[in-house]
Amino acid sequence: MQFGQSSKLLVSRGMTGATGNVYAGLHEFREMAFFLHVCRSSDLFLDIGANIGSYSILLGREVGCDLMSFEPVPSTFKRLVDNLELNELPVDSAVNMGVGGELGELRFSSDLDTVNHVLPAQSKKGVVVPVTTLDEMIKDASQTFIKLDVEGYEMEVIRGARRTLENCLGIMVELNGSGEAYGYSDESIRLELNGRGFVEVDYNPFTRKMEFCRVQCDNALFVKEDELELIKDRLSSASQFRVRGVEF
Repeated sequence: MQFGQSSKLLVSRGMTGATGNVYAGLHEFREMAFFLHVCRSSDLFLDIGANIGSYSILLGREVGCDLMSFEPVPSTFKRLVDNLELNELPVDSAVNMGVGGELGELRFSSDLDTVNHVLPAQSKKGVVVPVTTLDEMIKDASQTFIKLDVEGYEMEVIRGARRTLENCLGIMVELNGSGEAYGYSDESIRLELNGRGFVEVDYNPFTRKMEFCRVQCDNALFVKEDELELIKDRLSSASQFRVRGVEF
C-alpha cells in the first residue's frame, strides 16, 4: 500500500497495528505527525519495538533520518526487513534483539502480533532472544528521537539508556498500565523521564503547537525541556506532509 508521500508498506490481514494504517492513513496520527515534523535528516531515529516498521519507514523514507530499529521476534523481524527493502532503506539498520536494562537474553511471546511481550524466564512458550541496551548500541549520536513501545517493558529500556537519553530531544512512550506486569506504574515512568529533563506534551499537527499536559491516550510524548525553543522551531518550520488527502 501507499503509506506516506513516497513510502510504501507491506501489510497482510491480521496485522493489528499495520492494517490500522490502511484504514486511518497514519495509525497513530498525532505521534507520527509529531516525528515527521520534528525530525530532520541529520537525526538518528530509534524505533524500539519496531514491529513491521511503520515508524521506521516513515522517518527513514519521508524524512531521511538515520535509523536503528529493534524487533526481537524473528518472524516479525523478517517483515520489518521486507519493509526496509521495499523502501530502499538499509537493512543493517534493523536489529533482531530485545532492548532492556542489561545485556543478556529474554523470552518473548511470538504469536500475539503487536502485543508480543517479555515472558517469565521459566515459561516454555515463545522464543528466547538476545537482549542489549541502548547505551551499548548507540555510541555516538548527537541528536536522537525515540519511539518506545515494548508492551510494559519500557522502564527497563529507559534504565539501559542513561547516556542515550542525554542526547535525546524527544521520546514517545507507550503508557497504558502494561508496565505493572513488570513492577512499574505509568507514574513511575513519567517521574523517571521528568528526572532526566523531559516534560510531557500534547501536539496538534495542524497548528504545529505543543501543549504541556497529559492526554488520555496510550502513547505519551516527552520533549527535552532545555531544548524547547529548538523543538518549537523545528515543528513550525517543517515541510508540509500529505497522507490520504490530509495535509498537516
